[in-house]
Parts: sequence; structure tokens; C-alpha cells
Amino acid sequence: MPYLDLSQEYNVFDNPEVLVLVNPNGDNASTNYGYRRAITVAYHDQSGVMKVENMTKFLVWKTNVAPWVPQIDCEITDSHAHKFFVNGVDNQGNQEYYSLDCTRKSS
Repeated sequence: MPYLDLSQEYNVFDNPEVLVLVNPNGDNASTNYGYRRAITVAYHDQSGVMKVENMTKFLVWKTNVAPWVPQIDCEITDSHAHKFFVNGVDNQGNQEYYSLDCTRKSS
């Protein structure tokens, strides 16, 4: 049976930050009120192989970026110049904000 080992150090971030968002077609927006939900998870799969996953989600309120609308493969740059690419866009919170599932761009 799989199990989740939380005995290792992990970080969860939930602080507003400045985000620059650029769609593949060049349309862009920025907000100083984006939220990051990030976690690193280490676990063993059913074969006993160790896996490490970094999951990042950005929450962006529609009123802060209107009329701009995010798309798949949108590039997000955070205040530390780290770049992420959007894998999925969901309307959340009574459709008041976008929930952007992301993958960090490798250096």
C-alpha cells in the first residue's frame, strides 16, 4: 500500500508576489497580487522507486489582469526571475480567479 512520508523537510508558500504573464501569442499582463501554491513531494512508487515531484500552482485574480485571459503554455515570470509554463487553466472561487497549474522551466 502506498504511503506519504512527511518526515522530510517540505515548504509550502502562500505569499502575494509580483507575476508577469505572457501568452504564446505575445499578449501579456502583470499583477502584484499573485499567489503561489508550491510543494515538493518525495515518495516511493509501487515498484519501490523513489520519486520527487515539484508541484506549483499560481492563483491570479481576474480583476487584476482583465481583460487578459491566460492560455496553456503561458509563461509566468516571478519576482526572482524564475520562469514557469502553464499546463492547465481553471476558473476557481466563483470564477473570480484563475488557478494556473505550472511546470518550472529548466535552466
